[in-house]
Amino acid sequence: APRAVTCGARAALGAMGGLNVTMTDRDVEIDEAVDFCFLIICSIFTMSFQGGFALLESGSVSPLHTVHVALKNIADFAVGTVCFMVCGFAFAWGDGSPLAGATGFVSIAVPPSAYANWVFQLSFSATAATIVSGGTAGRMRFGVYAVLSAYMTACVYPFA
Repeated sequence: APRAVTCGARAALGAMGGLNVTMTDRDVEIDEAVDFCFLIICSIFTMSFQGGFALLESGSVSPLHTVHVALKNIADFAVGTVCFMVCGFAFAWGDGSPLAGATGFVSIAVPPSAYANWVFQLSFSATAATIVSGGTAGRMRFGVYAVLSAYMTACVYPFA
């Protein structure tokens, strides 16, 4: 097979019945590396939403509240990372019950092959909490919002 046809394209053609595909170990490694890089790049793009939301919210509040909005957006990601690591990823992707995962708390026993997915899901859970911060800009105390952000990333996003 020509090198221009990637592993993913060969697998897609094989699934459609147009090509008999046998993937070698090297093809599988390349396929996993491409998937890993794609997830990390998408995670970076999703994490950049944080800055955009901070700018959007800063423009919608009085100048007195702009620092508060920026701090909330930074805290969203910081608090979200800790809460998602402690229980969010385990609830959503852990093994155990059909309702919620019962393994992987504090990100223990997460296999290295799932690290890219962990970062990808973290970026979306933190962004989901940041979207809520736009509606509360200038209307909510910081401590209360930090608790809301923790709840969003640890409980709401994994079950949604």
